[in-house]
Parts: sequence; structure tokens; C-alpha cells
Amino acid sequence: VIPVEQKGVMGAFDPTATFALATGKYSTKDELQFTNLYSLLRITLKEEGVTAVKVTVDGGNIAGEAKVQLNLAEGPVFNGGTLAATDNGSNSVTLVCDEGFEPNEKYYIAVAPVTYTNIKVELLKGETWTVVKNTTPDNPKKLEANHIYNISNLDDPKTVADGVYLNEEGVYEISNKAGLLWLAEQVNGGKTFEGEAVSLVSDIDLNNENWTPIGFNSNDEAGNEPYFSGTFDGNEHSINNLKIDLKDKGGVGLFGTVYNATFKNFTLNNVDIKAVESEDDPVNSSGAEGKKDYIVGGHLGAVVGYDAKAGTLNFENVHLTGLIKIEGETRAAQGQRIGGIIGGRSTSTVNFKDVTVMGGAGSYIKGYCSTAGVSGQIQGVATYENVKTDIDVHAVTFGAGGIAGIARHGSTFTDCSSAGDIILDASKTQLSSYSANYPYRVGGIAGCWSEDSKTGVLTVTGCSYTGTLTSIDKDGKSPEVFDYAGYVGRGYNLNGCQGSTVIISGVSYVQAFNEAANSGIYYVNDKLTINTAANFKA
Repeated sequence: VIPVEQKGVMGAFDPTATFALATGKYSTKDELQFTNLYSLLRITLKEEGVTAVKVTVDGGNIAGEAKVQLNLAEGPVFNGGTLAATDNGSNSVTLVCDEGFEPNEKYYIAVAPVTYTNIKVELLKGETWTVVKNTTPDNPKKLEANHIYNISNLDDPKTVADGVYLNEEGVYEISNKAGLLWLAEQVNGGKTFEGEAVSLVSDIDLNNENWTPIGFNSNDEAGNEPYFSGTFDGNEHSINNLKIDLKDKGGVGLFGTVYNATFKNFTLNNVDIKAVESEDDPVNSSGAEGKKDYIVGGHLGAVVGYDAKAGTLNFENVHLTGLIKIEGETRAAQGQRIGGIIGGRSTSTVNFKDVTVMGGAGSYIKGYCSTAGVSGQIQGVATYENVKTDIDVHAVTFGAGGIAGIARHGSTFTDCSSAGDIILDASKTQLSSYSANYPYRVGGIAGCWSEDSKTGVLTVTGCSYTGTLTSIDKDGKSPEVFDYAGYVGRGYNLNGCQGSTVIISGVSYVQAFNEAANSGIYYVNDKLTINTAANFKA
């Protein structure tokens, strides 16, 4: 395969595909990545007996030293035959295979990026050359680097918009910022992309220009927002320099509102999101569920703001790197559900696998409550597998966590780690109401749990926390001992939750009583243990 981007452990990448190597960089898995410098022309032969293919690009140059390989699942078995050009930099190249090309297989030829005036494809069968494609567009068209073009569709209206190409598999390939803007316009105009896929074919720089989320309409009521409902595959590419500064708004991220969607294989590098009510305006604390403004200053995530309604969301091989600053409202409860990846809202089932949030110096995530490194509050059951964070988290009242702000019972954390400092500080904010249990709702993995044992056991297995937990109540006092060994904060729902169980590395913690006043009293591996709310230090 001649890939758009190839990866390999250092020293193990394909040395014959020299044209496919651009700037090498280390990925999070200590691999080297190489981005294609050339356009790739894809040819699919439909007949047997073809021994040579000749491609001529008028207006451009063929990469004379390029190799061409057969795209077979078991690996390249054809190493290019002979690929000859009259001169290095010629506009014509001939690929010869004496044994004949395989029908219905895909072959690729590398072409230097160019605005072409004609592309011609000729096939040799026996002793006869036949022209099978002779494309002359009405206006010159551009072949861009790091992009695959299907020869049969070069004169087809498959270029949807600037930076958007609909390939033969029906996938929308996005190659630049204009393509992402097109996606936002489509979704915000009502297209959900349900059952469809969008993929990146190059790294994209958003240039720190204020971004309107994909799935966002500030005039709509909560529950009726436009949303994305497809698959977004980054193909190991990165989106750089995302900035969102929408005062008096909420529910934002690269994607604002989503439903039944999958996000995979990309990195967001350098994120600056701020959704804080204007300092001159009073904070709206009505929390009216019927209006969009009830999420003002909250429901923030770098990838997704929140889920529109109950469904299934998947995040796999998604990474946040660089300088990460995500800040919601910290003066009132609107600043809730704030996470590095997703803020959250509805009772969706959410799966996180191989997800990392690794902030550089000066990075942070801030909110009023339910604020964490990955997810603010997932009200449905969530799974976290091999999720790692290293970023400082700040909240005011409760639910500050290294990975999850509030985790519903039945959720699982497996082989996860968190290393940032988690800070819960209510001493600098005027609060109209405050619970004695708030300071205990902080944890290195999850800030607190919600619901009761009827929804299942909350399980933490093979996880670690190496940062520092800090909790200061409204009077400036701090707990001496945290619940659940500091991994998970005290329950959010306490009345009627006798028997609710949290398991940390095989140790079972069972809520001993039904009343919130008796919270902090557990059976730990069947032995009664007391960690009362009165256990403070000045």
C-alpha cells in the first residue's frame, strides 16, 4: 500500500516508499509518522491481461522515482515491476508488470501537487495500447498533496466543496480548514450525517480563529439543537490551534451537540475554550431546562460539548496535547459538566478507549462542578479503557476528577491513570447553598458517583493516580481523609442509597446507610469503616 500517512516503529517503515516520507515526528506511542508529500492517483483495473499502464499528467510532474505497490490486505506482493519515466520530473509514467495486473485491485501512482489541464490513462493489452481515460476539465483542477484521487472520478462532480471530496466508498474526505467549516455549515443547517463517515486526509490548522462548533445553534431550545450523528475518523491526523470564545454560551467544543456518533484516530493539539458569562452581566442561575441558556458557561469539551439525547458515543484513539485551556463559568451552577474530551448531558452510553489528555505547562480545565480531565458528567453508563490524563483540574463545589467529574454506577475504569493536580476550592466564591458532603466529592479518577446500586457497581481496576488532591470548603477547611482511598469522591445521590457499591482494585466499599447525614460510613470488605463529614482539618 502507498499510504496517505505511514507509521512504524523507528527504523521499521518502508524504505522503498521514499516519496511518501515528509517530516518525521514522534507519536504518543513512540512511533514515527510520515506524511505524504505527493498526490496519489488511484487506478482500479477492471479487466485481465493488462501488462502496462501509462499515465500522463499535462501541467504537472510525475514523481519519477516513486514506487507503485499493490493494495492487498495481506501486504504488498507486487513491488512496482518497472516504473520508468523519460526524465526525472517527466509528466508521463509507465508501470509494467509482465505477469499482468490483478483486476479489481487498486494501484497508486505518486504525482507532484499540481494544477492539471489534462490526465490521460492508457492500458497495454497484448500489443495494443488503449486510451481508457482522457480527462480535460473545463477549468484547471488542483491535485493536492496528501490526498488520494480516484482516476475514474477526476471529471466526476465528487469534489463537494473546497477541501471536501466524496470518495468511491461514500466517505467525505476533508483536507483543509475550509472542509471543516463546510462540515460545520452542513450540520448546523440540519444535516446529521447519520450512517455516514467523515475522514481527515491531512493535518489541519484552525489558526486560533474563533470556531463555531459543528452542531451548534445559539437560538435553538435545548433538545432541538442540530447535531452530528456520523463517524469522524481522523486517520491519525491532527487538528491544531482550536479556539472557542463564546461568551454567554455553552455546549461547545470542536463538535457542539452530537447523538449516536463515533470519534476516532486524531489528535487535538493546542485547545483554548472559554464560555464564561460577561463580567458586566449578572450570572443567570435560574437553570431553566427549557431554554438553551441553562447551559451557559457549561457543557464544554474539546471534542464534544454534549450529547443531544440518549444514544451511544464512542471515543477511540483520541488525544489532546499541547497547551490545553478549557474554562467554564465558575460563579454559578451553569458551569457544570466540563471535560477535556466531552462535557456531557444526556443518559447516553459512552465508551472511551485509548484516550489521552496530556496538557503542556500552563494547561488546565476549570468549572463550577462536575469538571474533569476527560468527561464532565456522563449520565449513562460509561466505560474507560486505557485512558490517561495529565492536566490540572479546578472546580468550586463538587465533582472534580482526574478522568470523570461524576461517574454513574455501572461504569468501569480499566487500566487508567491520572497525574494532574485536582483542586476543589469553595472558599473564594459566595455560595447560596452548600453541603457538608461537597468537600469529599473529589477524586483522582472520578470526582463522585451518581445513582445507586440498582444501576450496577462502579468498578476501578488497574488504575493509578499520582497527582495531588486538594479540597477546601467554604470556610477554608479541608478533609483529613478522602473517600474510596482518594480514587473516587463521595456519592452525589446519598439518600436511599444503602448498599451502593464501589470497587477499587478489588476492595469493595458498600454504602452502610440510606441517609445523607450518615454518608462516609462504609462496609470495606464487609468491615464497617467511618469517614464522617465532620472529619476536617483547618
